[in-house]
Amino acid sequence: MRAAFVLAYLIVRGFYFPYVVWGRYVPDMLELLALPLAQRKALSTAQLWTPFFLGSAFSFLQLYWGYLLVRQLQKMLAGPRDKAADKER
Repeated sequence: MRAAFVLAYLIVRGFYFPYVVWGRYVPDMLELLALPLAQRKALSTAQLWTPFFLGSAFSFLQLYWGYLLVRQLQKMLAGPRDKAADKER
């Protein structure tokens, strides 16, 4: 079950969420920034950049959590550690 969760997490949060933020929002935001202020319904430049910065921060957080999940899965699949070998190191 853990492997299925990690796979689902990586697909949805590790790949799709950053794709939406960087691959879909940025082109739309740049198109809006090219319009005059009156045509973009008085949305300031800061109002358009804020979702990008927050989405980017959240995307990096999702990628970090995905990294932690993958490491946890690797430890689980490696099996129990030999404590005698650890003492010799």
